[in-house]
Amino acid sequence: MMKQSGIRTKIALSGIALTVAGSYSQALLGMTVGAYAVANHSSCGAGNIPGTIAELNKFFASPDLPADFQKNFYWTDQQVKQTDWTKDGDYQSSTSTGTGFDGSDASLLTYIASHGVTSGGVYKALSGSRNNGGCYIPTSSLELGNNVSRYTILSTCQGLKIGTGDNPAASGENPTRTWKNAAKGLNCILGYSNNMADADQYGEYLLKNIKEPGNTLAKAFMDASEAVSENNIPAVLCFGSTEQDAASYIAGNSSFDTQSRPNDASSWVYRMVKQNAGEKSPSSSIPAALKLRPVAVRANKIAELFLGKAVNVSSADKLTTYSSDSGAATYNKTTGVLSITNNLVADALDQDVPSSAEAEEIARHALKVSGLGKIAGKLSLSATAEDVLGGLQGIKKVTARKFIFKQDLAGSFGLSQQGSVEVTIGAAGTVTSIKSALVSIDSSFRSARRPTEFAARMDDIESAVIEQVAAKAPGFNYRVIKQRIGYDAGNFHKANQIAPAVIEMTVEASQGEFARNFIEKVTL
Repeated sequence: MMKQSGIRTKIALSGIALTVAGSYSQALLGMTVGAYAVANHSSCGAGNIPGTIAELNKFFASPDLPADFQKNFYWTDQQVKQTDWTKDGDYQSSTSTGTGFDGSDASLLTYIASHGVTSGGVYKALSGSRNNGGCYIPTSSLELGNNVSRYTILSTCQGLKIGTGDNPAASGENPTRTWKNAAKGLNCILGYSNNMADADQYGEYLLKNIKEPGNTLAKAFMDASEAVSENNIPAVLCFGSTEQDAASYIAGNSSFDTQSRPNDASSWVYRMVKQNAGEKSPSSSIPAALKLRPVAVRANKIAELFLGKAVNVSSADKLTTYSSDSGAATYNKTTGVLSITNNLVADALDQDVPSSAEAEEIARHALKVSGLGKIAGKLSLSATAEDVLGGLQGIKKVTARKFIFKQDLAGSFGLSQQGSVEVTIGAAGTVTSIKSALVSIDSSFRSARRPTEFAARMDDIESAVIEQVAAKAPGFNYRVIKQRIGYDAGNFHKANQIAPAVIEMTVEASQGEFARNFIEKVTL
């Protein structure tokens, strides 16, 4: 059993130890996971981020954790050592781990949740303690992937910073250059371009998405990020013999491969959600809360429309799965979430994605022919998202455009995914995925109305929100960078039966070069 005490035992690798290590192949060990979470950064002079440990706790406790995922180790706060990430210390014999080996290169998947920043082509994470080798884990000291590791999740800010971070299309950082020498042997890195939102659901949402038929690892990761906050800019960097080979791997890889891929070249994909410029705040008054219920859709007919009539149908509890050679669909009768994925998109990678206007027209047509638009009632285009492929020379091409349509909910809309339909258009105009969670309103909640004219009170509300963030994560400098009014209706993973009207504020908490965004919701 792995020891979870504060004491860790590592043994320098001798010739005998190396021989023993060689007898353990990943095929025998299965899907091993090594995890690090740092919440307390006081000894390194940075603000604390308590959500990191909760994030990894939820990951390992999730009922969706696959049976073949084996916890090699899970180190937190003072147990996290900078030396675990150095070239000489990332793979060491240990009596405190599940496999007998410790370090960032000792598990197939390495998952770290902490502070992070990229500047001048160097990424560094905070280990949290000066007493364990030092505070900083820089890419200049890393050599991940030359032993056991094949995938790394960087649940930190700016782990895969592109351009300026918030604007990946601008000139600036390039993850291919940042990770060129530090990731030899890795197949993929999953991270963020910008300062990610502080939350503890990332890991559990990722596991749920991995289970969805037809999902790639990249899509599962980016969907999980977006379910937490549309402000996140998730990115995935993968390696291959050429940039096109790496791009194809991103588009098709759906499992954690044990074999190391060529590292001659790399490509990356990022997703950025842009709010519709025409989106306006609600009218002067909206109901204070709504009671919502999922709206049933004809999932079998919609699945046949997009996957063909030769579909296989299976059911387990409230979940029905439809599959064919073209792709797969799932429908959850309890939550009303319908998810369709077209697997044929990889065959058209060399073709272009239509322009935004053409892609939007295709998306609206898909809403019409599927009947989802009619079932939803009034739908408005709320936001668009783009996946952009890049390599050493920078951005190459848009690989997909996603259109997020929101239901009208008593004069406003849901701030997350419940009460919406998402349609993604890929190469050659292919409808690559549709995801919907349509709702209806219990009319008994429509009579309570509250004004939304808060201009006179906004300074007080912002001050209260900043106090809330400061109580959770003291020691930062704070500023409100975004605010929206709407209903806290939930997302595709967790729906709310009662959806209160809220002001959602994004607060940037920064200290020196490190920062993280916090999402706070104030009930109207």
